[in-house]
Amino acid sequence: MFLLFLSLALGAAAPVDLQTCRVAMAIPAQPDKPAPAQPLVGGVAVTFVNRASQAATDVTFSVSYANRTELMTDRGNFSPAVQIKTMFTNFAGVNYWRDEPDACSIVRVKFADGSVWKLPSRA
Repeated sequence: MFLLFLSLALGAAAPVDLQTCRVAMAIPAQPDKPAPAQPLVGGVAVTFVNRASQAATDVTFSVSYANRTELMTDRGNFSPAVQIKTMFTNFAGVNYWRDEPDACSIVRVKFADGSVWKLPSRA
């Protein structure tokens, strides 16, 4: 079952809204070579929106898929209210079995002024 863990469920509103989190299937780069017997993961596609009143510079996601969890950070200048789409290469090459990760959440946001929001730890 796909679980998109939002910090709202833990009682602390995240300043960045995670809109989508999907595992992408790899598209063979060389069409003249045979496709692998098992489709492979190409990476993780994430869409998010900064809901804070200032720009975010780093947004860190925790994604669980194929019995492991990885942290991935998107760095840049993420203005408020702008939809950001990004693709991470994490999990690339792993056997692809579905487009939904086991879990996906925003765990840390750093802002232009240096302040940091972190997902509260579970008690």
